[in-house]
Amino acid sequence: MGRVPLRGGGVHRRSRRRHRPRGAPAARGLARADSHLRGGATRRRGRCRRGHPRDRPRGRPMTGRRLTRVPLRAPDADVVVVGSGVAGLAAAARLTTAGRLVRVLEAGPVAGGRVGSALHDGFAVDEGLHLLDAAAAWPTDLVDPAALDLRPLDPTEGLVDGQDAPVRLGDDAVPATGPLAAGISRPAAPALPAHGLVALTVQLTAHLDSPVVTGAHVEVVRWHGGSWQVVGDHGTWTTGQVVLAVPPEEATHLLHGTRIEHELAHPEWLGTTTWWLAPEAAPSPSRSLRVDARRAPGPVAATVVVTNVAPGYSEDGRALVAATVPHRGGRPVAGEAAVRAHLSELWGTAAFDWPVVARQDHPRAVPVPVPTPDAAGPLALELAPGLVLAGDHLAPGVTGALASGDAAARVLLA
Repeated sequence: MGRVPLRGGGVHRRSRRRHRPRGAPAARGLARADSHLRGGATRRRGRCRRGHPRDRPRGRPMTGRRLTRVPLRAPDADVVVVGSGVAGLAAAARLTTAGRLVRVLEAGPVAGGRVGSALHDGFAVDEGLHLLDAAAAWPTDLVDPAALDLRPLDPTEGLVDGQDAPVRLGDDAVPATGPLAAGISRPAAPALPAHGLVALTVQLTAHLDSPVVTGAHVEVVRWHGGSWQVVGDHGTWTTGQVVLAVPPEEATHLLHGTRIEHELAHPEWLGTTTWWLAPEAAPSPSRSLRVDARRAPGPVAATVVVTNVAPGYSEDGRALVAATVPHRGGRPVAGEAAVRAHLSELWGTAAFDWPVVARQDHPRAVPVPVPTPDAAGPLALELAPGLVLAGDHLAPGVTGALASGDAAARVLLA
């Protein structure tokens, strides 16, 4: 090794490294650059520069972005109920009384679905004209009929050809264009709760351990990792069982891509518009549902003086009249002027100046039931183990939806 004289008089040893042209990268630098471009890492002295788990001491937990295995998530509830209509609330109440931890998810702002009441100008106004069946077999451990204080209606009346005044009709004389076409189920013993249908919702929700989660839009229900997952804008709920208290077409959408081999029949829906009017005095003392049974009926399918049947619908004793108009092609068959003219005929007095308390448009008021031969029971469908469908599309009317939800809960408890 030679010595190189320095300008200041000193010397230094000549380096033994091979001569490399100026600007050429070192071999190790090339290998490192190539490794980073390929997304890999070069080993140095037996250790991965990125900390590969094989080069870490045993017993040290791996943390950071490369962590891929997470602990299993504990269930958020024993049962998640999607939908807080009568069927959903009945299922949740039955499961809660059996000791299950239940969570109810509702897309709307309040619980109750199509069965509820709101206060308008001193009146209790139901979401559409719904009649309960006083003769139904109520699940008395969930609902107390005595607390509902059901007020029965008198037999149906109607206008018929050749008669100037309404006459009492038998069941076979009620026209197909009447209450059934208007989305009103006519139970064997029709009745109204003394203070509105909201009383039924209040009784069912009183059994729940936690309030209904409102504003929760569910996007998909799937089986994953040994449990059901209910996914929506509220997050993901993990549960062992699910009750779908929603229409069949919505259930099909939620289960899309989950490989559940069950074809759901989609029923035809009946749309209605319900008018709630407040005349200065009751147009008649009648406590009956009044329809038009003539060969050429008017647009009003059914009407009733609600306060004659249940005075508690009014806070100050004023009269309240409900009238239901069916839809055709997604719209009411007539406008307000034609509705008032027909009401004047039905009640025998001018209805043109009756103030409007509320108007409710329900494009899907009541489904036409479609029989399903593969039902797990008469009122509920078990789509998969731990997944049950319920609703008034399986049993018509409010009391039918109540029985369907109760049956769905019993399927899961079996």
